[in-house]
Amino acid sequence: MRDILHEVGHVVESAACRTESRNNAAWAVQSVGGQRYRPAERVPQDAVTEALQLRTDNTALNELGPTLTGAGAKAEYNALLDAIVKVQGWIEAGEKGLYQQESAFEQLKLDVTAKVTQTTWQTYRDEVVRWCDAQILEARWRAKYKTPQGNDITPCLRNFVVFVKKENVRQDLTPYAQTSAGELFAEAYAFWIVDPGAVERHDKRLRDYFDDFQYRRAD
Repeated sequence: MRDILHEVGHVVESAACRTESRNNAAWAVQSVGGQRYRPAERVPQDAVTEALQLRTDNTALNELGPTLTGAGAKAEYNALLDAIVKVQGWIEAGEKGLYQQESAFEQLKLDVTAKVTQTTWQTYRDEVVRWCDAQILEARWRAKYKTPQGNDITPCLRNFVVFVKKENVRQDLTPYAQTSAGELFAEAYAFWIVDPGAVERHDKRLRDYFDDFQYRRAD
């Protein structure tokens, strides 16, 4: 029973992170005309992967380029090509675990909307903007829930770590609890449900943390 509650503790700690990620995924799928998902409904990963790609017909765009005659049209065409090349470079970098900051996507949106104004390019321009909007959501999520090393850390867990360090709470509630702050949280949560007295005997402040629902305030 306590093993199950330990895993429930991990679910509780990561609930906000998973909910926001799922909502971002649903937005991305809807942004390309895909299905609208109910709040608790799972979003298929293949649909998300497709939605996060840049949906432009580069062959048609390249064929159009040589036919342009006006200087303004050529300038906008080149600006659009530069934006698409930049996006494709970012996609390749992301596949290697190298991610851009939110500000990079915001700046690209500003650049492409300022430099590419003719209706000829509207479909392409709108797609670059849509893609940037999806990446901005992802960048915000990553800034909130990922450490610079790429590890997961939710506001719930971050606040718990601050609490443990500030109050000098011992991590030896169980041998497994000593392996990481996340496992201490999950072990303490499980004990708090089935045997809160054990948590209090270990450290009353730790029981108070759960009794007062402080673990939920960060999210």
